[in-house]
This record gives sequence, structure tokens and C-alpha cells, in this order.
Amino acid sequence: MCLSKLYCLQGKFQEAKELANDVLQERPWHFGALETMRVVSLALHDEINLSIWDARRMPPPSTEERKQWVDRAIADATVLLAQSEQVRQHDDKNDNSQNDE
Repeated sequence: MCLSKLYCLQGKFQEAKELANDVLQERPWHFGALETMRVVSLALHDEINLSIWDARRMPPPSTEERKQWVDRAIADATVLLAQSEQVRQHDDKNDNSQNDE
């Protein structure tokens, strides 16, 4: 169980929302965080966000929606990986230039 779900069970919906949002910034496909955002929206009677998070849930297996969901998750992960690699290369360059001094 993820910590944000535990917060939901304890009725700490704002803490759950903040934590799940942090996770989704790094891993937009994270099942637990997506479900937490849905549960928080439901608990807070936030119909607009509930429909948004419902749409981002992983659809049932063997459906075209599931394939699209997986494709989107892979695309998101690929973008994040490329961004991380750029940051790492930039950091490596800075480390090397400081070592040359």
C-alpha cells in the first residue's frame, strides 16, 4: 500500500493529495497515486477532478482503451527518461569543468 492511500484511510485527504501529486510529477502512470487522486476527489465531492482522474485510470485488460493507456504511459516514461538523461549529462559536464579548475 502506498503512503498516500494510508493517508486516505486516516482521513488526511489534503496530505494524500499532495503526496500523490508529487509522485505523479515523476511517474504519471503510477497506479496507486492515480487511484489516490480519484479517492480524494470522491471524498471531497470534487466532481470535476473526479471525472479527470477517472479518465486517467488504467482501463480493463484486452480493450483498445487499455492499449492507448499503456502507449501513453510508455510515451510519458520515455519523455521523463530523456529529460533525466539531459539533466545527468549537464550535471556531468559541470562536475568535469569544476574538476579541471
